[in-house]
Amino acid sequence: IKSINVSGTKITTLNLSGYSALTDINIDNCKELTSINFTGLSNLETLNVKKSQNLESIECYSCEKITKLDTSGLTKLTKIYMPGCQAITTVRISESVPAGTDNSHLYITSKLACVQIDGDQTRFNANFQTYFPQVDSTVIKSSCNFD
Repeated sequence: IKSINVSGTKITTLNLSGYSALTDINIDNCKELTSINFTGLSNLETLNVKKSQNLESIECYSCEKITKLDTSGLTKLTKIYMPGCQAITTVRISESVPAGTDNSHLYITSKLACVQIDGDQTRFNANFQTYFPQVDSTVIKSSCNFD
């Protein structure tokens, strides 16, 4: 299996750990999905999570080929945990990710070049050092390229 499309389904959680041949996962518009967990998807290049507005947690371990993550509009998302995803350079998130709760955090071990914040960037910046201490604040931009 190289591609999975569960777009528009009523799944609530998704764990695809171990499917190393996967290159594309589309979980767009999964309105009941609250968490995703992937481990060892070393060939995964595309992860589409748009319009999955109840998504609270993304955990993706060693997904080595993902270069961009766009979570715009996911206002309930409080956790993005992606250690070992060394190719990721660009992330787009809502200001709600570091909304000020102890559970809110972004953990990406690669060298980020651009973090685009949708919404109140001032609110994001106020919590930035508390919730994202490992991310260089100079990468926060008003716009990143997601083409």
